[in-house]
Amino acid sequence: MNIKSFLLGSAAAMIAVNGAQAADAIVVEPEPVEYVRVCDAYGSGFFFIPGTETCIRLGGFVRSSYEKDYLDISNTAGVTTSEESRTFWGQRARLNVDVRNETDYGTLRALYRLEAGDSNTDADIDMDIALISLAGFRAGFAGANYWTSNHNFAGVNFQAIGSAFTPNVDEGWYGFDDATIFDYTWSVDGFSITVGVEDPRISQAGRAVSPNTAGNGNNTNSGGADGRANFYAGANFTYDKVTVAFTAVHDSLAVSQTDSGTGGWAYKVSADLDLSEYVPGGVLHGMFMTDENYRTDYVHNWGGLYDPEYIWQASFQSDVTDELQFVAQYSYADGDDTEGDGWNAGIGLNYFPSAAPGLSLNASYKFGEIENADTGVAGGVAGDGIPDTNIEMNGWFVGVRRNF
Repeated sequence: MNIKSFLLGSAAAMIAVNGAQAADAIVVEPEPVEYVRVCDAYGSGFFFIPGTETCIRLGGFVRSSYEKDYLDISNTAGVTTSEESRTFWGQRARLNVDVRNETDYGTLRALYRLEAGDSNTDADIDMDIALISLAGFRAGFAGANYWTSNHNFAGVNFQAIGSAFTPNVDEGWYGFDDATIFDYTWSVDGFSITVGVEDPRISQAGRAVSPNTAGNGNNTNSGGADGRANFYAGANFTYDKVTVAFTAVHDSLAVSQTDSGTGGWAYKVSADLDLSEYVPGGVLHGMFMTDENYRTDYVHNWGGLYDPEYIWQASFQSDVTDELQFVAQYSYADGDDTEGDGWNAGIGLNYFPSAAPGLSLNASYKFGEIENADTGVAGGVAGDGIPDTNIEMNGWFVGVRRNF
């Protein structure tokens, strides 16, 4: 075989091999693109998860706020003991994931909320809601227990009233509002009834005499020291421009102030009146709650009063312009035999610039007074059961918030 024949044969062999490889090559064809489809069954912002009939909505907010409070503290004889100022500069962010689809039993919903916050030197991030609902049943971890959420907080948009001594209506009124819950709601024609059980995250009730003999703050509950949970029931009714809500909760660890028993009831009623026909954006809200002679988790820690017997509150909202909203609130708390009483008020503005949808600017001024508060100054221990202090308060708040 000469060199020429060898080269020609080699070339033919290589062509044959390459032809076989080309024939065996895997050709990847692009899949048809499925664009995101809008899901309008559950309101704005929902879209279908690609490849499924499940709808999802992402939302939340980012907020930054600055607050300055001034306190003039005196003893019950009227002698000034101290003048204090407190500064709170904090941020908060929330991410809501709302997933829904239809089943033979109705709408199946899962709601997850992640929350992160920073205030002065304290910062944390945690799961705020993880809740499943179907056919009237709800189960999971709720960022607002039924006692709080059944009454729409304050019934008005209180972004502007964020205060250390004024209960922050936008975030919840109470020393706790998180709980693991299981409940059922029956609804018909604007009327609903709910019954359920909850395991509160924290407890303030399991103390014998004074609300703070174990220190200023709440004790870990995890359903109660003996494993008991709390039970609740409520009703709502809406007719025309009026909405009324009622809630009763049995706190398994509530301590009676008149006997040695544990376990007592707290009650709450509220009403909202739509005044928009007469005042642009007008809403009037009223609320009353009491736990009679028990120290419960549900009526406590109001400003400097750790265990008020009852609290009532009124708030009002109206639109000044299409972009500017006015809010005002007044609340009063009455203590038991070892507490005094107190009041606070606030006025604020929420500004929603039309040129920047989703943005709001908030500002407010707050003031109030507490008489005969049980701070434990005389006994040297916070909450020693002896009324001993008067507190006059005022302060202001500014914030910026971006909803999405």
